[in-house]
Amino acid sequence: MAIIEEKLAEFELSTGHQVTIEWNEGDKIHIHIDNIRYSLKKKEFEKFATILKEAEDNLTNIKNTNAK
Repeated sequence: MAIIEEKLAEFELSTGHQVTIEWNEGDKIHIHIDNIRYSLKKKEFEKFATILKEAEDNLTNIKNTNAK
């Protein structure tokens, strides 16, 4: 079990799933979705966050294009 340095985020998805993002010792980021844990190194988390932001931007562009 890792030592939690700081809880970065905690929220509930519209499906009712609980999500927690933690920064843990050793510069590991844990993303918990209910009882499933994804463990990422800091650089992996940064890449993942960048990809999510790009996906959000793409979705916005698609929705804006389809709305015309």
